[in-house]
Amino acid sequence: MKYRILPLFALCVVLLTVYASWGQPQGKKQSKVRIDNADLISNNEDMAPGVQVLTGNVRFYHGNTLMTCDKAEYNRGQNTFFAYGNVHVNEGDTLTLDSDYMHYTGDEQLIKAYGNVVLVNKTTTLRTDTLDYERLTQKAYYFNGATITDDKNTLKSVIGIYYVADDVVDFFIDVDAQSPDYRMYSDTMHYHTVTKVIEVEGPTNIIGEQNHIYTERGTYDTRTEISDFYKNSKIIYDNRMLRADTIHYDRFAGYARAKSNVEMQDTLRRIAVFGDRAEYFELRDSVIIPLNPKAAYIMQGDTLYMRSDTMMVTPRPAEKLSAAGSDSPSLQKGNEALKKAIEAMEKGSGSPADTTGNENDTTSAAHSVVLADGNVAQVRDTLAAKEDSVARQDEDAGIPGMDSVNAAPPLYAGSDTLKKDDSLRVLRAFHNVKYYKKDMSGLCDSIFYDQHTGVMDMFGTPVIFSDQNQITADTITLKRDMKREVMDSVLLRSNAFIIARDEKDRNAYNQIKGTVMKGKIIDDDLRIVNIIGNAETIYYSYNDKNVRIGINRSLASLMRVFLKESRIQGIWFLKSPSGVLGDETDMVEETKRLRGFNLRFEERPLGPPDIWGGEVHLNLNY
Repeated sequence: MKYRILPLFALCVVLLTVYASWGQPQGKKQSKVRIDNADLISNNEDMAPGVQVLTGNVRFYHGNTLMTCDKAEYNRGQNTFFAYGNVHVNEGDTLTLDSDYMHYTGDEQLIKAYGNVVLVNKTTTLRTDTLDYERLTQKAYYFNGATITDDKNTLKSVIGIYYVADDVVDFFIDVDAQSPDYRMYSDTMHYHTVTKVIEVEGPTNIIGEQNHIYTERGTYDTRTEISDFYKNSKIIYDNRMLRADTIHYDRFAGYARAKSNVEMQDTLRRIAVFGDRAEYFELRDSVIIPLNPKAAYIMQGDTLYMRSDTMMVTPRPAEKLSAAGSDSPSLQKGNEALKKAIEAMEKGSGSPADTTGNENDTTSAAHSVVLADGNVAQVRDTLAAKEDSVARQDEDAGIPGMDSVNAAPPLYAGSDTLKKDDSLRVLRAFHNVKYYKKDMSGLCDSIFYDQHTGVMDMFGTPVIFSDQNQITADTITLKRDMKREVMDSVLLRSNAFIIARDEKDRNAYNQIKGTVMKGKIIDDDLRIVNIIGNAETIYYSYNDKNVRIGINRSLASLMRVFLKESRIQGIWFLKSPSGVLGDETDMVEETKRLRGFNLRFEERPLGPPDIWGGEVHLNLNY
């Protein structure tokens, strides 16, 4: 079948409307069509009884409507005529109709025009091959395709009804509307010729220079470029897609507001965010989800799932908003709106203070090494001469320059900094954050994640769960190796604490504590930890036969701990070391815990459903 059910139904409705209108009885006696002029009038009663043939400068009047043509056949008894050649109808001050020939029924005041039909009403022009026009109701019908134009838009369809008095045109089947700014395709469309507002029903595609909109019900103001879409709606920008039940979109401002079942996908950056409400700043290439947000970041072989109270994804520009002096007014307007939204959400989520102190202090005293079996061995003083400083440890631990991550990346920039090839995003989540990936999960108040650097900053009592480890601090920074797409290192600032369940006894916990910790992650396993300031450890020692021989408690100003699969393999004491291997039977429970010990394993998210609150089905194809 050529047309779908909806257009066929629409066609039936149109036909019933037309025939019902034609069949309506008139409330008063109909006036006769009056001949005003003809160069020649003739009769042929044998061939056409009761018909007059009018030739040359033919003019008819019916009421206040003037109808002219080159030739006409007038049946006075039936109050009808056929008009041929240069047919022209002038009704009132605003409506004209031209065609090659026409049939007019005076009693029904119905015009049937054929051939090069042009109907003009005010600034609206309708062109078609055949047209029915009811003078009484001021409705025009076409059934074989037509084009309607005005000073703003051009619209086409197979079937249509023009409500002249109401300045509305209904289009059905293969509707095509276009202007210099867009092109629209739909099954059903209603166009308001004065306000230039288009209403659409059924599958509709709106294609512009910057995006592609799909909806199944909505309105589009072609003058202001402001739209409201209400059913199965989505906006596609290059590799990004915004979908929701309801979308309000301002094309000039580059702003979209979405409600209910909101989904924002970025297939290039491999990020999908969901929520109950969202705002998208097209010129800033930024999205804010202030209500029930959820996010998924697809990595190589894994996916990071996250939720929070509020979330946003922004570009990673090189300059701040103050540098955007050359931006357009729309861009500046978008910047200000985005800036206010960001400031409101970041209120109360301050940046962490630098608590690392002087990390370049080298050690000149003798060092000690505590082995996994609890024995202590002296290390020669030449370690200090080999740049065994904290700065060197930073390099060994694979975290060069990590202190620079205190400063969050800029939030907004001038248009010159937003290049299309800058495909990397900054994800920000605020308050009650939970996240999960295969090798790691955790909680915190707020997160900043920079796709370019691979740095994830966590604030507000953050905790990370990885294998048998629980990692806490006032602030935590995770660093990804962006080339290999694996976790590379971790930085814990202030009150750093690592708790690891002992693999032999789930009620026993190895512990590492210090002011600052910097850890190296190898194959998703925390292998080296540098502890800077007030370093303390408690760990369970085993002999060669894997029999526990005691609990080792150690202190130092600087310490390096070597681990494997959550078990401490050895410790370097780099400054002011002390340690003791105690008999577990002689120790009270309190001495088996470092100060600040706080188990949070019960809070651990165990999978994506714990983050999103139900089954997770992720599909980035749109």
